[in-house]
Amino acid sequence: MDQRMKTLLGVGLVGVAFVLFFLFVYQPKAESARATTRVDEGLRPSVRFYEPALRYVPEFAFPAHSGDTLAKTDLLGQVYVVDFFFTTCPAACPMMSSNMTKVQNAFRGLDAFKIVSFSLEPQRDSVPVLREYAERFEAEPGAWYFLTGSQREIYRLGREHFMLTVQYNGPSDIDHSEKFVLVDPEGGIRGFYQGTDEKEVAQLIKDTRYLLNQYNLLPGPAAANADATSSLH
Repeated sequence: MDQRMKTLLGVGLVGVAFVLFFLFVYQPKAESARATTRVDEGLRPSVRFYEPALRYVPEFAFPAHSGDTLAKTDLLGQVYVVDFFFTTCPAACPMMSSNMTKVQNAFRGLDAFKIVSFSLEPQRDSVPVLREYAERFEAEPGAWYFLTGSQREIYRLGREHFMLTVQYNGPSDIDHSEKFVLVDPEGGIRGFYQGTDEKEVAQLIKDTRYLLNQYNLLPGPAAANADATSSLH
């Protein structure tokens, strides 16, 4: 074999080696890096996310639509979203609850996530009334709780601790915030989101996923890589 053939053969072997390296080493690593970047970007919190927590939720305990009593201690170690509503609310509350169903569905089956909805008209929103409302919005048992109880204590909780507008003007005439509040596993308030705005609800889902990941409460990388906004479409 003359020198020219040896050179061509050498170049060919180098080319084959390069192609094999690209296909079986570089490309898989590059794709893995891109996937990791997508996960990291999907778990970055928004400007609505407070780090550290803005303040902490105090102790509370109220009857739930399930017939049980739900207390703050029952929620420790879990990420949860809070809102304030009433069942006879004609406009905002049904939209909020519909969007909250989408939040629920984004984390369906995840024990580390809960939703807590406080009634602002507890004298009307009895346990049976709340149970019917929960069924209307497909609330998952053990995951989404509708609470009733002392109106004075619920309003104090909303105003003083969740920092929301709640004003009772008369039966079924209640001014209230339409915000969803994101709470961490230690009871710290981490964010506020407009519950009637789908874009903000989508961001809430992303921030919730970020928080679950922070506390190692996601079941695996597949959950972190899921499209958090898919449940809104």
